[in-house]
Amino acid sequence: MRLDTRCVPCSASCSRASRSLCKDLDARLQEALQGTQRVSSLMLHNPEHKLGDHNLGQYEIFASEGLHDIKDHIKNVFVELPHHLPPAAKSTFTAFVEQDLNQHAMIRGSDYRRALLKLPAILKGKVSQAIDDLITTLVELALLLYIPDEQRSPRTVLRLYNVSFKHGMLCLDILFPPKELSVGVTYGLYYHKIFVHAAEDTRIVCG
Repeated sequence: MRLDTRCVPCSASCSRASRSLCKDLDARLQEALQGTQRVSSLMLHNPEHKLGDHNLGQYEIFASEGLHDIKDHIKNVFVELPHHLPPAAKSTFTAFVEQDLNQHAMIRGSDYRRALLKLPAILKGKVSQAIDDLITTLVELALLLYIPDEQRSPRTVLRLYNVSFKHGMLCLDILFPPKELSVGVTYGLYYHKIFVHAAEDTRIVCG
């Protein structure tokens, strides 16, 4: 989202002079961040300040956003997976999604995660071990990415490396070639961020 657009709702606390800087800063932001335009919310009210003024002198933008990426990856798996299931399992899966997810006017990340937690029990005995592993590794990925900071450790980071790699390979083995989504969507931004960047970013955050 553009910086000048994000400043508009802040008019109550953002001075007219500050808002006038947004258009000029937008071009500089695009150049400095190489197309990534997700600026810290601490800068919105006073965009003319330097990062150091807000203790953001070492401000870093990570390659992944685990909570956002896992939600959209689950969504893509839920759309594509039924087309790779046996007929009986596909019917069960479709009925489950219709009852558990499609009743919501707006499906949130928490709705997808709750449905994902139920899925292994729903499909138990109806799918192959590989498909079961794909689902259970996705469940574990969601848990690892949502784990509280005080529970993170080198062990959980290593587990995230292993699980993300295994899940990524299972996606390649089971969902390729995709039948409902395009290859670019199935193995695109969200898959890439989880498979390649999530564990590394978690390692950096955990110090």
